[in-house]
Amino acid sequence: MQLDHFDYMVIVMVGFFLTLAPFTKVEESFNMQAVHDIVYFGASDLSKYDHIDFPGVVPRTFVGAGVLGLFARFLKGVAFKGAMKFDIQLLTRGALGIINAVCFMFLRHSVSHFFTLSRYPNLGKIIAAFYAAFQFSQFHMIYYASRTLPNMIAMPLVTFALSKAVAGEFEGTITLLAVAGSIFRVEILLLTAIFTLLCIVQRRLYFSQAVLSVLKGVVLGSGISLAVDSYFWQNGTPSFNPLEQFNLVFPELQGFFFNVIEGNSSDWGVSPYSQYFLVDIPKLILNPVVLVLIPYGYIKDPSGKRGHLRLLGLTALIYVAVYSLQPHKEWRFIIYTIPIFTLLAAVGATSIWEKRKLNKLYMAGSVVIIVTTVLTFILSCFMGSISSFNYPGGFALEAFHDLPEVAKHTFHFGERGQAYVDPIMVHVDVPTCMTGAIRFGESEDFTESGAIIYDKTEDKDTLEDLWDGFDYVITAEKRPDMDLADTVTALTRLDAKEALRTFNAALKDPVGSAKEFVRVVQLAFGEDVNDAYLEVEKVWDRIVVTEPALYIYKKRTEAKNEPLEI
Repeated sequence: MQLDHFDYMVIVMVGFFLTLAPFTKVEESFNMQAVHDIVYFGASDLSKYDHIDFPGVVPRTFVGAGVLGLFARFLKGVAFKGAMKFDIQLLTRGALGIINAVCFMFLRHSVSHFFTLSRYPNLGKIIAAFYAAFQFSQFHMIYYASRTLPNMIAMPLVTFALSKAVAGEFEGTITLLAVAGSIFRVEILLLTAIFTLLCIVQRRLYFSQAVLSVLKGVVLGSGISLAVDSYFWQNGTPSFNPLEQFNLVFPELQGFFFNVIEGNSSDWGVSPYSQYFLVDIPKLILNPVVLVLIPYGYIKDPSGKRGHLRLLGLTALIYVAVYSLQPHKEWRFIIYTIPIFTLLAAVGATSIWEKRKLNKLYMAGSVVIIVTTVLTFILSCFMGSISSFNYPGGFALEAFHDLPEVAKHTFHFGERGQAYVDPIMVHVDVPTCMTGAIRFGESEDFTESGAIIYDKTEDKDTLEDLWDGFDYVITAEKRPDMDLADTVTALTRLDAKEALRTFNAALKDPVGSAKEFVRVVQLAFGEDVNDAYLEVEKVWDRIVVTEPALYIYKKRTEAKNEPLEI
C-alpha cells in the first residue's frame, strides 16, 4: 500500500484533534485507566489496578487496553524513559488513532484496487478520493479515532473487515467481524449475522462456509476474551457476573445479558425508533449532500452483478433498522455503518463527477459536492475546537498541580521527605473524574514520592470518615466553608449573535478575511505558533460562552468542613 496525500491528511487530522482535546471523558476512562495500570504496574501486580476499587456494574474487556498498554510500556522503556504520565497518555491515544487511520487507508485502497481490476479501471481512484474527502471531513469519526471508547478500539477490525468485503473476501470479513464482536462490542455480532445471512441468501457463500467462518471468529474471540479477562478480573469482579462460579469473566456476554436480556440499558435513557435514521446518522455523516448521495450510490454500484458495495449497504441498512428496536440508543452503537454509507456516497459522487461535462446540471452538482465537503471540513475543525472545552476535570487536575502552595509543598517534600513534611491529600469528586481527571493526569513525581495522595472515594459514609484528612477538594459543588483556590470553566453555549456577526463580517470582506486566514495559518506553521493561538483565541472568546464547572478548594483549618453530598 503506497501512501498518498489523502493518507497523510487523515493522520494529520487525527493528530490535530488529539492535541486539540488531549483529555478524556467517562466513556473512555476504563480503557485509559487500564492502559495506565499496565504501563506503570505491569500485569503481575493487580492489587493497584483502578478496576479493583471501581469495578462498575458489568466487566469490560482488557484485550484492547492490554495491546495498547504493552505497546506503550515497551516504548516507555525503550524510547521514552523520562516521559511524563500525560505524554504516555498522548502516546497511547496516538497509537490508537494511527491504527484507525491505517485501517481507513486499507478500506480506501481496497476500493481503488478492486475497481482498477474491473471493467471500470478509472473509477477506483475517483471513488477512493471522494471516500477520503467525505470520511475525513466527518467530525465524529476522526475526532474519536484516537479515543479509547470500546467501539473505536473495535473499529480497526471492523474497517479492515469491510476492506475484505470490498475485495470479495467474504469469509475473512465474517471471521474478523465475529472476533471484534466477541471481544469488544457484542452489537458487532448482529452486524456479522446480517452480513452472513445475506451472503448465504445471495449465494455468495455456501451455508457450511458461512457458519464455519462465524464459528472461527467467535471461538477465537471468545477464547482470547475468556483468557485475558478472567485473569485481569480475578480480584475485581463486578456485581453482575453469572460466570463467577466458574471463575470466568466474559465481558461482552455478561454485558449482553445485563443490558439487553434484562433490559437494564434503558436506565440510561430511551429514544424513539427513528433516532438513528433521523438524528444520529445525519449527525455522524454531517454533510447533508452526502446523505442524499447514499441511495444514488447504492443504485450506481459499479461492481455490477457482484454488487459488493450493495451487499455492504444492505447490511448496514438492515443493521440500523434492527438495532433501532433496542430502546437505549447512542450514536457509537452504529458508528460501524458510517464507512459503508460514506463509501456508497462516494460512488454516487463519482457518478455525478464523471458526467459533469455532459450538462450544466451535473457540473452544478459536482460544484455543490466539492463546496459542501470543504465547508464540512471547516465545520469539523470548529466542532473540534468547541469540544476541547468539554473536559474540565482534566484542566482542574492540571490547575491543582500548578497552585503555588502545592508546588511549594511538593518541593519541600522532595527536599526533606515524609518524616518532616506531611503529604497533601486531595479529594476528586465524581463529576471531575467523569470529565478528564484520570490516573494519567496524576503527577508521577508526586504519586511515587508520596507528596500527593489522590482520593476518589464515592461512598458517602466512607467519604465522611475521610473528610477531615483532605487538604484540597476538587468538586462541582460550591463550598462556602472552604477557601476557593481556583475555578475551572466549561462550555455552556455558543453566542449565536456574535457568531453570525463574525460570519457576516467575513462575507462583507471575503478577500480580507481570506488573507487574514492565510496569515494565521502561516503563523501556525511557522515559528509564531503562540501568536496564531492568540489570534484564534480572540475569536473564540467572543463566540464561546463558558461558566464555572469545577472548583478547587483548600481546607480552612479553623473550621470543620461538612462532606460533599453524593
